Amino acid sequence: MENSISEIRNVVIGVIVRAGEILLLQKRTDSGLDYYGLPGGGQDPGETLFQALERECLEEIAATVEIKHLLYVADFFKKRPPDAKSVRRRHLVEFVFECAVSESYVATCGNHPDKHQVDVVWMDLNKIGELALVPESLADHLSDLGKTEKSVYLGAIK
Repeated sequence: MENSISEIRNVVIGVIVRAGEILLLQKRTDSGLDYYGLPGGGQDPGETLFQALERECLEEIAATVEIKHLLYVADFFKKRPPDAKSVRRRHLVEFVFECAVSESYVATCGNHPDKHQVDVVWMDLNKIGELALVPESLADHLSDLGKTEKSVYLGAIK
């Protein structure tokens, strides 16, 4: 793909649902617009996918998670900022896992939040289609949450 970083990066993502609500990172652009995403991030060399997800959740949501099973795998061509030295997209392979947190967990930022992260929030799962999400098609894939335990490769998502 033209204008892409040649290196492919593995990314782990946690989907945490409790009592009809999903745990999301609230993020803010430099221009002040809010958007939402799931906790997770890049896998470091020498880490398993589980180790990476456990570390990312501690850093971003200050929680130890129970990793249940793989929900899906997808290629995501992440748009880069216009000032990103002519490279416009980053190829990520996302491994998305269903996870759980303790019943006593209160949504809070961890000690090393994402660059644009401003909060961690519980959001009504039925309202997820109304939010600005990254990736944009995230709501479509989460609508099938819990309907199957079969892992799925989704191909490229937007």
